[in-house]
Amino acid sequence: MLAERLLVLRGEARLSRRELAERADVSHAYIGMLERGEIANPGGPRLDRVARALGWADYHAMLSSTETVAPRPDAEREALDHDRRTWEARQEALLEERLAELRGLFLEARADYAAMLRIMQAVLDRERTGRAGGPPPATTRP
Repeated sequence: MLAERLLVLRGEARLSRRELAERADVSHAYIGMLERGEIANPGGPRLDRVARALGWADYHAMLSSTETVAPRPDAEREALDHDRRTWEARQEALLEERLAELRGLFLEARADYAAMLRIMQAVLDRERTGRAGGPPPATTRP
């Protein structure tokens, strides 16, 4: 049971044997022997270090739980929730800023379009007026 459980928990933590061993201050060979079930009676203090390296309070909590991730302490959970809420509020503020910027660009573009239409209308009016009673448009010869 310990071998399978440790293998699953290490996999969920995305740790190599060496990484887990470094965090637990044990050898990577010891982690390998635990995962293969080669140690009949592993020592409690070493197992506690392995469990703590995986985020558990001790090896009893690690082995008695059916969860694959250690439960987070309430203070840590609250801090993470606060960080998430802060991040979400900042993202919302950034989106609002971007939306306001895009609205401004849209209004500028609409004003530019209206000005362009007025200029085009003036040019057309001049051409009509010029053809109707004024001098003919100048032409160039090649």
